[in-house]
Amino acid sequence: MDQRNVERLFAWLVLQVEAAYRDEIDMAMDCFVQESYTREELERFLEYVMERVPDAEYDRVFDRVESELDKL
Repeated sequence: MDQRNVERLFAWLVLQVEAAYRDEIDMAMDCFVQESYTREELERFLEYVMERVPDAEYDRVFDRVESELDKL
């Protein structure tokens, strides 16, 4: 898995979550990328982050995340 692509996805995704959760998610992402992880763990983490995306934006963000995961 290309670490740069994961970090790029995280940088975009943190801006898509509700503002109240941005600091929490940003810190969690920083911790996550510092550890070694499997694709399955990455997908579970992304599910956690997606729970904090506003409902009105969820489908659009989900489609982009899915597309980016396919590239990893």
